[in-house]
Amino acid sequence: MSALPETGCHVMDPPPAPSSAQSSCVFRDGFGRRLVQPDPYQADVAVEVLEFSAAVAGNAQFAKALGRRVALLAGVRHTMFAHIYRLDRPSENSLQLVSEHVGGQRLAQVLEVCDRHRLPIDIRAVLNLLRQLVPSVVLYSRRQREMAIGTIGPERLILTPHARLIVAEHSLGSAIDTLGLDRDGLWREYRVAMPEGEPQVSPRSDVLGIGVVALSLLRGRLLGDDEFPAALGDLLKQATECNGDETRPLSRGLFNWLARALQLDPEQSFESPQAAQIAFEEMLASERDYVTATAFLDAFIARQREIADTQSEQATDSSEDPAEQSLAPDALTSAERQPEQESHVDPAVVDGEAAAVATSVVSLATKRWSTRLLAGLVVLVITESIVIGWLWQQSAAALIRHGELVVQSRPMGARVMVDEDMVGRTPVTVRLAPGAYTVKVQAGLSEPRVLVLEIRAGVQTSQYLELQVEK
Repeated sequence: MSALPETGCHVMDPPPAPSSAQSSCVFRDGFGRRLVQPDPYQADVAVEVLEFSAAVAGNAQFAKALGRRVALLAGVRHTMFAHIYRLDRPSENSLQLVSEHVGGQRLAQVLEVCDRHRLPIDIRAVLNLLRQLVPSVVLYSRRQREMAIGTIGPERLILTPHARLIVAEHSLGSAIDTLGLDRDGLWREYRVAMPEGEPQVSPRSDVLGIGVVALSLLRGRLLGDDEFPAALGDLLKQATECNGDETRPLSRGLFNWLARALQLDPEQSFESPQAAQIAFEEMLASERDYVTATAFLDAFIARQREIADTQSEQATDSSEDPAEQSLAPDALTSAERQPEQESHVDPAVVDGEAAAVATSVVSLATKRWSTRLLAGLVVLVITESIVIGWLWQQSAAALIRHGELVVQSRPMGARVMVDEDMVGRTPVTVRLAPGAYTVKVQAGLSEPRVLVLEIRAGVQTSQYLELQVEK
């Protein structure tokens, strides 16, 4: 065993590197190339290795800062993040970050395909992705206090075939500060968006990263070298939203939220991911035309798969280095799902319905029963209506303070977990305090479907999923 100096993060002395037949390059950016290969320390486990470029690997301060962060995060596991295993130094001039391999494509690769084929991204798919990303960043800041991800961007996000958005390489944060580059340099070299006037990675960096991702999705392409930060305002003004076959200007609510996330006006910008999340959910609540059901994202991924398959066939015929081609997504689940629905409970309406039921029963009893039985029935019905009304009021009062999540699926009996806690099998209803939750639904041994949902007080949120079953 060896260790990076003063990091506290132990680095395994690795065996010989896997052969080219065992290793494939799936993505490159300024930090280096990502290789998918067998893990020599875990049987039958494939890992993704970020093989840092020589300029980064040779920076001793970068390696030291990254080692500290990896030591803190190696034991942290969550479905929203690609798990970090360790930091390896195979040689003096080599540095490798070893993480969980997540099937799918980098969002940067997806946007390159969209740009090349002029493929618009439906606003409902964009909102679905943001409704996964924003709570992920908030959860990170909540559990890792005084730490920021710092590198949020299309290059460090993975879109899986099952419509999940996974944050990758979330350990680079504080190491970025050791690279000695200014705001423009970080963007041009590594596609890292830093706020104006910020000397180091901070929560505002994460908010700005979310804004850059959102603007890139709306534009359907990656932002250019000279577009950050100077052209952000113009790009936002020119942005439109695609809703089916209709293209229209951004809603005022989404425009204002994105302007604050991009920090176009420092005095109005969000100071933290939590503030951005609250404003985002308020915007969605006020813009009733917006729907975040996953069917639209599934359709977009299906179209991506078609294009990727076509490109793969062409690459097989013409490419001299197939290993450098982007991996196509894994097996796709494209079953349509019912959109999320919300219903509000009004105690006054409930009481009125209870009274109407009582009146109807009394009328029926008057016609069919004797006076003697009627008196007893009236007392019974009135008593029941009072009890039912009281119970509904108590339930409604509790729902005002909390929210409800209803999960249904086909087939029924799928396991439902909320923030890693088992809550039952479908169909299931669970009462939750307001906030963002990760909901995992799994049938048999199939890959679980993972949703990121916002539960609001006094609101019932429903989800219906079509599941594939592997036994």
